[in-house]
Amino acid sequence: MLDACKQFTDEMSTELNLLTLSENDVPGAKFTGIEVEEHTNIQLKRWLECRGLKKTGKRADLIQRCKDCIASGKAGDIDVSVDKGKWYQKLSDTHTESPQTALESNDWKEFLPSNIPPLYNYEIWEVIANCEQKMSAAVKLRLLHYIRKNVWGLDRITTKHMIEGIKNEDRARDSYVLFKKKTVPDFSCEKTGLFVSHRLPQLACSPDGLSYDPSTNSFGLAEIKILGLLQKKSPQECVDQYNSGEMTSKDIQATCFTISVNKLVLRRSHPYYYQVQYQLGVTGLEWCDFVLWSVKGDPSIERIYSDSNFIADIINSNYKLWSCVVMPELVEMRAPRNLIPFILPK
Repeated sequence: MLDACKQFTDEMSTELNLLTLSENDVPGAKFTGIEVEEHTNIQLKRWLECRGLKKTGKRADLIQRCKDCIASGKAGDIDVSVDKGKWYQKLSDTHTESPQTALESNDWKEFLPSNIPPLYNYEIWEVIANCEQKMSAAVKLRLLHYIRKNVWGLDRITTKHMIEGIKNEDRARDSYVLFKKKTVPDFSCEKTGLFVSHRLPQLACSPDGLSYDPSTNSFGLAEIKILGLLQKKSPQECVDQYNSGEMTSKDIQATCFTISVNKLVLRRSHPYYYQVQYQLGVTGLEWCDFVLWSVKGDPSIERIYSDSNFIADIINSNYKLWSCVVMPELVEMRAPRNLIPFILPK
């Protein structure tokens, strides 16, 4: 199915003249040797950067990340925003036609064989088309990739770490509950599905669990992460090695946590913190246990409380994304046809 989708998008990209970068367009995007291991750390990091992938970590991590990308068939997907979009702009300048041609209402292309909503309304096209905002070509292409992945489920990459996380999620939840029961015997956590916001039903979330804490007589959420680093050592070992100097801040700068007062603490600038606060905003609950699970020992558990001002900003931004981009996209279905999504005025 993924191969079919890739073939379809490649064909549509050619047909609609949507410009994409190749590894020959960007310096450092192409390996000079045959094997990944032949390259220096600088070459590995540049190769990853050109694909929008994380470029920090030890050499073994860099090599594995490159191999995972190649194995997933995504080695040819060059990030249009690399070097601030310099190379994409250069490519655009060499073409007289715009990277995205406006589609006339009587010129619809064949769409993917999926479940098309029965109330699909072609007449709304002109209304939406007249509201499109101006953006740079590089930003438009990034938006296209985001919508293809997060709205339509296309172009997704599944790594071995993601597979391990899915496989061990129930085990990690059980470990979290057992650890909490050491101090709160009647503590519980149930696996949940989708929560839909009562105030804004366009927004929803799916946390890893709904917890009940008898010590505070309150319900909260559980968000569980299974990091590669913590499958090699326990959270306590990380703390001990950090305190002894064996592990430094540089060693954990690529992770979601820092170490403070002998605990693993989620970085407030990390996307996981935004995820937790968004989930609290959708559900209306006051706290979430952020769990870092390790096969090597007890999990790290940090109780994060809701921040009303922070949540207001996140909810507002997500609602704007829904109303200005996702809603018209569900009607127009442009992204699966490799057309830049419409953006309605705020």
